[in-house]
Amino acid sequence: MSINDKYKLGYSEQFLINGIEEQDVNLDLETAVIVEATLTGQVTDINDLPVTEVTVKIFDAAGRPYRHALTDTNGNYSFSNLPEGNYTVTAAKKNYMLSVGNNIVLGGNELKNLNLRILEDTTKDLTTVAGVVYDLDNKVVLGDAFVVITDLENNTISTTVSASDGEYVFYDLPAGNYRIIATKDGYTPNSAIEVSTRDVLVVNAFVKLSHDPETNSGTISGIVRNNNNIVPNCFVGLYDIITSDGIEVERLVQVTKSNSNGAYMFGKVNTGNYKVKAKLNNNNI
Repeated sequence: MSINDKYKLGYSEQFLINGIEEQDVNLDLETAVIVEATLTGQVTDINDLPVTEVTVKIFDAAGRPYRHALTDTNGNYSFSNLPEGNYTVTAAKKNYMLSVGNNIVLGGNELKNLNLRILEDTTKDLTTVAGVVYDLDNKVVLGDAFVVITDLENNTISTTVSASDGEYVFYDLPAGNYRIIATKDGYTPNSAIEVSTRDVLVVNAFVKLSHDPETNSGTISGIVRNNNNIVPNCFVGLYDIITSDGIEVERLVQVTKSNSNGAYMFGKVNTGNYKVKAKLNNNNI
């Protein structure tokens, strides 16, 4: 037996009790009116045949999920004890497209019928290849990697770019055999990963990239000045900062001279912490 309100919640105005006082508080409750509606219907396919085990979901006027139910063997569904108001009703099932939302207004103590139709997903037999691109050396995911999927004859089927979390996905692929290749600046392209979707609808392929020592480096450049005047032919040293026996040490790793415009540059600088130092002797002027 369901329990419903007989009277609505009533309340008094705020009041103060100060010490030894008596306060008389009377309440006049309003009778509760039960205005609950019922919604029923049937879900069918394009051939008007009932579809079983369809999830029918209703959303309130603000678009928030409210309740859901499954259709029975005859494709029928039912919701009872619904407050009056505006609702949107949708239906979904695996291998079917989500139905278009149907708007309905339910009044108090009203019984309404709403039939729904869902269409078979014509791409349900197509396959998906997904995965993550990550840095094999540092064990971190790699975003902005260029990912290509080809057939076994190396004909490009599709391309994409990995997301910030390293993920990529190719979908709506005919069942077949494919290769996955990823590239990113500073990394050596991976050997092609072969995957097959002939017997499964979803394949995960994780792509590992290693640092390319020839390209995975930075540059450091600048201008040497003295009181805003450029200093040409100046010694410039690049020092990396390491810890040796618990002591922070600065090591000179590259040297150069500033050009006639006072500019200098160091190339092929590996990942690390650095300082740049410069000086000029009298015999260099």
